[in-house]
Amino acid sequence: MEQKYSNDITESYDVEDLKKEENKTYSYILNLILITFGLFVISLLLNISDKIRNYNQTAGVISIIIFAILFVFFYIRPILSIFRMRYFETAISGKNIILANRHNIKTRREIAKRIVNLRQNKEYANWYDARLVQNLKVALDNNNNDEIYNRLKVLMEKSIKTTSNKIIVSSAVQSGLYSALVPSQQLDALLVASVNFKMVKDILFLYGFRPTKARLIKIYINSISASLAAYGLEGSGVGSFIARVLSRLPIIPTMSSYVADALAQALANGTFTLLIGYKAIDYLKKEYKLQVLIKEVDVLDDNNEFETTKKEIEEELNKKIPNVVKVLGSRVKKKQ
Repeated sequence: MEQKYSNDITESYDVEDLKKEENKTYSYILNLILITFGLFVISLLLNISDKIRNYNQTAGVISIIIFAILFVFFYIRPILSIFRMRYFETAISGKNIILANRHNIKTRREIAKRIVNLRQNKEYANWYDARLVQNLKVALDNNNNDEIYNRLKVLMEKSIKTTSNKIIVSSAVQSGLYSALVPSQQLDALLVASVNFKMVKDILFLYGFRPTKARLIKIYINSISASLAAYGLEGSGVGSFIARVLSRLPIIPTMSSYVADALAQALANGTFTLLIGYKAIDYLKKEYKLQVLIKEVDVLDDNNEFETTKKEIEEELNKKIPNVVKVLGSRVKKKQ
């Protein structure tokens, strides 16, 4: 009985090969950045807790417990959820094109299923256009990979784009208000960090995939830079300078340095958040476009390739075996 060729033997290696596609150096850098910033956040929390403990010992102890829960919920949890998200294979050498194409097809299907399920959830129902999601579901039901790709692209250009803009604007306003209303450097930096990290998580959650670790590093560096900037802006005297400048203009009413400080911090942190959000979207769009290069490569199916090669070998053997038989036959006659 003829044994049919199967990919089962190499299937166990596929996942490992895909994991190795993202350079290990990026993993180390990303982990180092997140750990370092995590320690910075913990130091800010402990600083705030110490101030609370100076007023009341019991309240200080309770604050440490609350801060620990908040740290896990707003820092550790979002990072882990992002790491678990699927990503597209884009930096591929020629020998891995088949594997990458399979991975990207599966990723697009998973993203499509996720969006269809989210649309049925009341909390996220307004994120996606119902008609577009229905078209996506039809493509899924028909198992049409090209249509899935096209429907996802339309969603990204329309309802996903609209929703992501709303998320960014809302986060930027929130970040700006926190900066204006919170007088503490430590608390200001923490609130800005939480807003930016949540915004990034929501955008990735909306799109259904994360960028590669190289781009993820840039997103996190931007978020961390904004938090550090918020920490540095508090008490920097920028507002006092603005107040002095504006007070010289007759058409502008006199503004106190406190109000000017608040306004400067609000505008700066709101702008930082805005830039972080749009940069994250830019990276996601690039990832989705880059995988098209792999999608459109004319890749041979493994089974067909095997069968074709097998026939070539058989043809060659059929040509050469008669000659081999003749040579062997002549040798046998000589020995006799």
